[in-house]
Amino acid sequence: MTNTSPTTFTLSRGQKLFIQWMFSMFIALRILMLFQVPLTDTSEARYAEMGRKMLVSGDWIMPQFDEGVAFMGKPPLYVWLSAAGMNVFGINEFGSRIGIFLAGICMLLGMYHWIKRIKGTDHALVACFIMLSTSALFISIGCVLADSVLWIGTTLSMIGAWNLCHDTKQKSYSAGLLFFVGLSVGLLAKGPVAVVLTGLAMVMWLTWQKQWGIFCKRLPWFRGSLLLLTLVVPWYVLAEIHTPGFLKYFLWGEHVLRYIDPGWDGDLYGNAHSEIFGTIWIYALVSFLPWSLFLIPKLRTPLKNWRQIPENNRSWVAYVMCWALSPILFFTFSSNVLPAYILPALPAFSLLSIELLSHPRKTGASRPVLQKAFVVATSFAACIYIYLYFSLSFTVDLANKKSHKWIVNKIQQEQQGKPYHLNVWQYRYYSAEFYTGGEVSELQTLSDFRALAKNHQQDFLSIRQDHLNDLPPSVLENYKFLGAYRKDLLFVEYPQVSLAQLHPSHTQHAL
Repeated sequence: MTNTSPTTFTLSRGQKLFIQWMFSMFIALRILMLFQVPLTDTSEARYAEMGRKMLVSGDWIMPQFDEGVAFMGKPPLYVWLSAAGMNVFGINEFGSRIGIFLAGICMLLGMYHWIKRIKGTDHALVACFIMLSTSALFISIGCVLADSVLWIGTTLSMIGAWNLCHDTKQKSYSAGLLFFVGLSVGLLAKGPVAVVLTGLAMVMWLTWQKQWGIFCKRLPWFRGSLLLLTLVVPWYVLAEIHTPGFLKYFLWGEHVLRYIDPGWDGDLYGNAHSEIFGTIWIYALVSFLPWSLFLIPKLRTPLKNWRQIPENNRSWVAYVMCWALSPILFFTFSSNVLPAYILPALPAFSLLSIELLSHPRKTGASRPVLQKAFVVATSFAACIYIYLYFSLSFTVDLANKKSHKWIVNKIQQEQQGKPYHLNVWQYRYYSAEFYTGGEVSELQTLSDFRALAKNHQQDFLSIRQDHLNDLPPSVLENYKFLGAYRKDLLFVEYPQVSLAQLHPSHTQHAL
């Protein structure tokens, strides 16, 4: 490895123990959350339900949005990981999340060994701890989301690209192949956006640092491209054969129109997210909390900060800067953005924060205030995450805000092992589909209610509270109110119950 200055700080034994202990606590807490935090609508529950459908149906080519209806919005790598986890650990929260969680932990370990090789053990420990403790990565590392796998692909590519330009010629070959492996992971996790984000970072850095020659000379173009095509193209071909029209919708609609058209109405699976231009910068600050609070003051004096960086370390700092800025700059001019879009930048932000905060001032003065602030920020993050764990896992009002888990639990208690079917009025809950194993129907019209009365079985009914008064009282005359769960009301069909007992005013009183 060539000119990159080693880390400018060394941890004391006490500091190491503190970080290692907090690191272990965060990992343990995140594992507990895999088991106990409910799958939430719409995103995570939707993708976990796709994993369940994939496992049950045996169709591993295309995820299913509905029974027999292919989901063309994203490639299936994260769904494969979810389905594989459920195949081993059962159809539950842990099974749906463990594959993606393990992939994220493996990437953290890979980051640790890479940074250790470049900067040393202490630098690697702090960087990986900061990365895990950011609000976005701590939450997403165990979530069934495409972006929870996309960042792994972009990180692999960025590690490979750096090693390609700075390793010996023999080692740079394997680094070049790693670059293409990362692109393959990204293409199977979310699509060509992985190539765009990686490519934008590399173009900025290669131009800034005048490294185009060595990069183009050392990159194994033929074998790397062959490896990428072997890993990626078979699925894209099978997907188009399986679902004709997939490539047109996915490549043009999901990538081009979604980016340039804030009001894109061609989304087959939801609605476009229309935000003001530049919203991604706010998402970046929030996603990197609590550490973004350390970086904000540094933004006021960028030139001064740059001059404080040693000459032999500027190429490295420029690299992580370009890496961090790539997703932000790309999505600055798109209004169709989500907080998860910042995930590919978080590894770079973690490395950049150390470089900007650890270099000593010209006076050589120690920085005890910064050390204390680090402890305070870490402790604050720990308190927030512990609160989230207990509130989302055990407090029904908070946990059920965007999940039907507690409603399904109530039904299962009522049925005591007997079969059941849940009906939802004019709303789709993917979490209900997941927890009931697909035993959910969406009611759209009053005639659907009349059909329930003739099916000769006891039905359960979930209605959003703000939709209750839209129904005539006669519709609920054969239903008994079982309970309120945040915005949702649960009823069970009982023919003998009178209308007076079940009038909406009675349910409102019960709330």
